[in-house]
Amino acid sequence: MLTFLLYCDKNYFMRVKILLLSLFLLIPFYAKSEDLGIKAGVAIGDLDQFFFGVFTPIPLERFLLFQPTLEFGFGDHATSIFLSMDFLYRLKRNFSAGGGLGILHNSFSGGGSKTDPSLSLFFNFRYPVKRTDIFWEIRAQISDCSQVRFSFGFLL
Repeated sequence: MLTFLLYCDKNYFMRVKILLLSLFLLIPFYAKSEDLGIKAGVAIGDLDQFFFGVFTPIPLERFLLFQPTLEFGFGDHATSIFLSMDFLYRLKRNFSAGGGLGILHNSFSGGGSKTDPSLSLFFNFRYPVKRTDIFWEIRAQISDCSQVRFSFGFLL
């Protein structure tokens, strides 16, 4: 996968720096969390992409969680790296809503790249299975490349 990220376009040094910085920023959050989650989905909007990512929910209060997320998107002649710092509030037993700020970096196959701040609002539904939680999420991401993201994932 790293080879794919390096050779997608001419800005591979910048892509590697962003990837390493993003992973470095998530390490302290994971050390304080209880779980690690994996998700994948589709993004529809200015860029139509398939994406996958990791997140780690950190309980702050009984119903409030801090959830940093790192996602990688591919498609529509671009690759994306999305780092978000979300807060999520559990509304009822299996429903949650939240939002947060993030950074979206897009590299285009025709050349050039763009990094923008992003605001996300989302709603998800989780339900427990034997040893994990499975969830579905819908997210509105507002930035210069606005998208609606539909994802599915689980906690490890």
